[in-house]
Amino acid sequence: MPTTLKSVVLANVPAADTLLYTVPGATQAVIMALHIANKTAAQVTFNVTSLDNSAGTTVTIVQGAGIPPGSSAVPISSENRMVLEAGDTIRIQAGAAASLDAHLSISEFS
Repeated sequence: MPTTLKSVVLANVPAADTLLYTVPGATQAVIMALHIANKTAAQVTFNVTSLDNSAGTTVTIVQGAGIPPGSSAVPISSENRMVLEAGDTIRIQAGAAASLDAHLSISEFS
């Protein structure tokens, strides 16, 4: 089963719920880490959700968590990796538009 390491970057995370990553067909993925940086001088909140495509269920990973000015958050890390299946998604939303940058590290298995 070949493994592909991937990186997904989203600069200026919108204030609207936004697709960050979708697992390709015939693939499984392990989300290794999600880093979110606050680029502003004020605290900014964020939300992260995941869709289990096979069950048709969306769950909240983080809701309304705050990141202090000039700081970052790591809501998914090596201590709490997520396993996703084909068609599953990760979505993100910032409390204030263009205030956050996000970086997702992924291992895909196909």
